[in-house]
Amino acid sequence: MAKTFTLTFAGDTSLGDWYLRKTGKENLVERLEKEPLSYFAEVKPLIEKSDYFILNLETVLEESPKPILEGKQYPNYDNPDRTLQVLKDLGVTAVGLANNHTMDFGSEVLLRTLNRLEKANIKTLGAGKDRKDASKPLKIILDGKKSVKNVYIFTGMRAGKRYREYGFFAENEKPGVNPLPQKGLSRKISNLRQEDPESIIIVCPHWQGEDYKWASDHGRIQERSKAFIDAGANYIFGHGPHMLNHIENYNGGTIAYSIGNFVFNSPGRYEKLDAPPYSVVVNMEIQEEEKGTWIVKNKFYPIVTDNKKTNYSVRRINEKEAEDIVYKFEKDELGLYIENTKHNIDDKSASKSEVNEIIAMITGEKKINQDKFKDIDSIEKQILALKEAQDRIDKNLKNYYSKLIRSNSMKRVEGENYHLYKMLADTIKKDYITHGMYLKFGKRKLNIHDAISFQNFIIQNAESKRLGNPYYAQMLDKKLPAYEFADKIGLRRPYTDPHVYKFSELKPQAGPVVVKPTSATGAMGVYLIYNENKILSVRDGKYLNSWDELVNDVQMEIERDKTRVRKYFKKDAWMIEELIIDPEKPDSLTDLKFHVFYGENVLVQEVIREDGGNKYQFWDANNKKVFTGKLDGEDQIYREAKGFNNEDLDAIIQASLEIPAPFMRIDMLKGNNELVFGEATYYPGGFHNFNAEWDRKLGEAYVNAEARLKRDLLEGKEFKAFNEIFFRSPSLTL
Repeated sequence: MAKTFTLTFAGDTSLGDWYLRKTGKENLVERLEKEPLSYFAEVKPLIEKSDYFILNLETVLEESPKPILEGKQYPNYDNPDRTLQVLKDLGVTAVGLANNHTMDFGSEVLLRTLNRLEKANIKTLGAGKDRKDASKPLKIILDGKKSVKNVYIFTGMRAGKRYREYGFFAENEKPGVNPLPQKGLSRKISNLRQEDPESIIIVCPHWQGEDYKWASDHGRIQERSKAFIDAGANYIFGHGPHMLNHIENYNGGTIAYSIGNFVFNSPGRYEKLDAPPYSVVVNMEIQEEEKGTWIVKNKFYPIVTDNKKTNYSVRRINEKEAEDIVYKFEKDELGLYIENTKHNIDDKSASKSEVNEIIAMITGEKKINQDKFKDIDSIEKQILALKEAQDRIDKNLKNYYSKLIRSNSMKRVEGENYHLYKMLADTIKKDYITHGMYLKFGKRKLNIHDAISFQNFIIQNAESKRLGNPYYAQMLDKKLPAYEFADKIGLRRPYTDPHVYKFSELKPQAGPVVVKPTSATGAMGVYLIYNENKILSVRDGKYLNSWDELVNDVQMEIERDKTRVRKYFKKDAWMIEELIIDPEKPDSLTDLKFHVFYGENVLVQEVIREDGGNKYQFWDANNKKVFTGKLDGEDQIYREAKGFNNEDLDAIIQASLEIPAPFMRIDMLKGNNELVFGEATYYPGGFHNFNAEWDRKLGEAYVNAEARLKRDLLEGKEFKAFNEIFFRSPSLTL
């Protein structure tokens, strides 16, 4: 049978003699004197089965000593006899003393404290009669049935300059506490790892000056903790911040930046400093298996350590409080715990205060703080906080809607509350609808406005493509095959030079022609050459005065493209084609973008590109001006736009029926009393800008088009022109 040892680690501990002897706390003092173990009653079950119990004793054992350090805050002490008896009753094996209270009353009090602990058979680490004594690790030998496992525990305090000035740290012939030098301790760990490669090495650092803070966010603390793991330590169990901090996996080890407090009888400042009122007790289960190998399982049991919240009765968390803590919980006979092994550690998550700040910025209670986006680490924290905020908001909204729909007013006879359900159907997001809710809406024949979305369809198609599923309409994005397709179905297109050029091969053009890449995005590299001295860059609406300026412009953009995450130029392949000119607007380029849904035109966007920028107008299926939420700014409206005629529209609708896709945007250039095919895309830019009304309209059109397309496919429609071009290697004949 496997043999298991349990090592328990707890954080800052003090019975609080100094803290409690204040006016108004007489009942707590009486409790301390008569029933000191009552302060531990709720958490004692967590430690009763421990073979070894180590905690951070953040006090000295002395009766009312006199302060000797001017300006030193919170000089803490505890009654020696009472404290030692409590430690024995709790089964404490050893106490760490590398903290910012051990030397509050000088070296003589420290030495007496060490002596008292030794006489009580309680081992100490982190403080001693000199530097060598203070720096020694605690060694625990686990004697299994088939082998022996050694456990070494180091501790030290990272503190500010003033603690050196106070004389806190041990020296060659001077008592004090052990510091936490990164290089020095890393070297000791590395040497020990070489001497005893199969051992378990634990570091319990005390982070002074991080009270009620996220030590895990402190760059130097992160660096130091990771350095100890890199040197060969297996586990870091920090303390000092008085609260639970992040637990993370790093290089095969576990870093718990702070396990917080155990029982520390001070008033605390959790609420004042917006700190989570939680800490953890760590039960490290070290098991020898039948073959003599050893497995370590860490269980982190969260406890509530805010004495104002618990009335000085530290306790285990309940399931409701567990929602405040972002780790995945397990449960055993001792209660809720977080399970971590050195191979499976929860990632960092955002703190409650960070999430609250995000929510305040989302709701407008606070301005968005741009400093939060200053570097990668800051942005990573914001993304974590955003996820937590979004999850919390979603959960609360779902709960709110659920309670609302179960209210008495919503349970009335249908005729009496129909208008309420109609309002709700227009308001609720699909993410918050349960099965039961949907049945209620369906019974009243109400559509959920948010349930159908054009934006969602576009994104889903893109995601599907990333999963390796082809979206055949995408083939029309390529210029030359698209032109060949236009020829096949009788759609007029610009005359095109039969050659494809590298940019360096292009000769200066006199116009009127268009020079553009065979595949690029966002109109990048598209130039309308009216004549030698008048060239319009379509991308930014600026005029160039010569071919040399065009060359310089292209070379500049190609150079910029090298550093862009999203590349505009797919390859060095360029084409020359006829420039389509509207005789009514000879100095500009006008095109109409038909949003067609397999036989149905729903929306047309008319664009004029001229010196000084682009202007837009939207038309519905009946050629009436509409506002869609997209490009509706006063300075962007193309007021002289004329729309389209029915003959042109019929040609576009027929073209869409030759494409096996629910949606295509077919762009037509306005020429001399005709529309000329420009390009087609299934992925229109700015699709996210449509307002709710038009997102729904376009979404409904998509659903209906998909149904018509499926019907035609089931009935055997062949899409002959499309298949002939895109299921062979296209070769454009001109």
